[in-house]
Amino acid sequence: MFRSQAGREARLNIITASLGVLAALLTLAVAVLGVTTYRTSQQNSAVQSDANQLRTEKKNLQKEINSTQERVAALNQELNKANAALSEARAHSSPTAPPLPTTVPILRPKGDPGYSRIWNGTFAVNSAGVRIGSAGVFPGGPQSWDLAYQPGGGESGWQENSNNGDNGAIYKWQGTGTPDPAWCHREYYDGSDVGLTSAQVGDRDCYADGNGIVGYLQVISVGPNGPTIRAWFWNGPPP
Repeated sequence: MFRSQAGREARLNIITASLGVLAALLTLAVAVLGVTTYRTSQQNSAVQSDANQLRTEKKNLQKEINSTQERVAALNQELNKANAALSEARAHSSPTAPPLPTTVPILRPKGDPGYSRIWNGTFAVNSAGVRIGSAGVFPGGPQSWDLAYQPGGGESGWQENSNNGDNGAIYKWQGTGTPDPAWCHREYYDGSDVGLTSAQVGDRDCYADGNGIVGYLQVISVGPNGPTIRAWFWNGPPP
């Protein structure tokens, strides 16, 4: 009877101890679960915060895109208005004048009885001048020149050398029909010649001097240093 009671107490103690261990394990498990749950909650909170920040940034970016699109649309409207105003101004403006011709037909002269042709060709005239004689046209020197052209400035235009003794002069051809040396010569000796200032493309001019040299000249181009001339020269009868 005593042994049976002692055995039951021993078994009861073992069961009680086992229950204590299970309770401790259960407490530990609950603690671990709580820590895990806390960590998971913290992680979820961080993820949710990041998600909210991304949503906010997306909204702000969309606002900037919308604002930029509105500015672009406004600029396009202003550009369309400016283009329309420009088109209207062009429609009501005066037509543009056609550019002046840079080349003109060469009006070739004819000969006259008593005039022998001595030279014809093309030459340029600048501030250094040219010499014109019975042998043709040659570059001028500091004092030896008959005809020069001064570009720019207040003294620009045709220059005649009054110091060389032959009294060469250039003047406008004002005849009709085909130019000829007799007309140019007559104007020179009659004193009816009209002097020239500047040269223009297409000018038709005469040249004559006191030695009987007479010429017909046509300006075919004008550069920064002076004109280029197509010319015919004759030796005419003495005055």
